[in-house]
Formats: sequence, structure tokens, C-alpha cells
Amino acid sequence: MEQNLQIIISNVIDGIVRGKSIKQIDDELKSKPGYKKSVVPTIYSWIFDKLLSELALEKELKSKSLSSRILSEDELRLIGIENYSKLLRLWNLEVLTTEDVNTLLDRLTLITDKPLSNLEFNIFLLSSLFEADRHSSAGSRLLLYIYDQIN
Repeated sequence: MEQNLQIIISNVIDGIVRGKSIKQIDDELKSKPGYKKSVVPTIYSWIFDKLLSELALEKELKSKSLSSRILSEDELRLIGIENYSKLLRLWNLEVLTTEDVNTLLDRLTLITDKPLSNLEFNIFLLSSLFEADRHSSAGSRLLLYIYDQIN
């Protein structure tokens, strides 16, 4: 069951990177084992909440970093070209901030020295985005569980 959920989460992230709508992603995933109707909206809800919290934090700090990180050869080998382009796409869509990218890459280099698969990278990416100790707004969607019902 957990493996099926990881695959669904990975497919949602890939769909977002490819610019697909929530409906298109949901339609593709209906045939996957472990599919639940509430999974895709919950994941989108997490991402939406992250974007809202980043906007609130940006207003507080009144600054936005436009710099980007150039990967070392080891970092590029670790995440791979496909995952690097996914990371850049999410950064360009402002789902990830420069700080998120730096933190993600720093953690990856500490955790492993073996190249990551697409699934492993997506799961690590999603888990890195949503930490309980981050700034989150009142009524945060971060407390939603994957099988909660969303209307």
C-alpha cells in the first residue's frame, strides 16, 4: 500500500512539472493500484498551502531571492539530469524557493552518495517541502492526512 502511494505521489509531482492540470493527472492515476479519490487533491492542497505560506513569509521579509545555485558534478550525478530539470521547473514555477533548493541539495548530499531514482527523488522532494517546524498559516492544510476527504 505504501509503495502504491509513493508511486501516486511521484506521478503527481511529474504531472505538475509537465504542466498537466489536476484533472489530467487524476484521470491518469485512476488506473493505478492504490488510487484513492482524495490523494491527488490532498497533495495539491499541500502544495497550495506551501505556496501561501511562502507568500506570507515573503511579505513579512519584503524580499525575494532571485539567485540560483549551480550544481557541482557530484550533486548533478547524485540527482541526475532529469531530476535536476524537474527541480529547475519547480523553482521556475515558484513551488520551490532558492532556500528550498539549497536545503534539499544539502540534505541529499548528507544522506546518500548513490544516484537517486525518479521515485526516490520525488518522495524526498515532497517530504522536504512539508516540515512541521516551518512557518505555516492558521488553518494550515499541512495537517491533512492523505486519506482525508476534501470537498
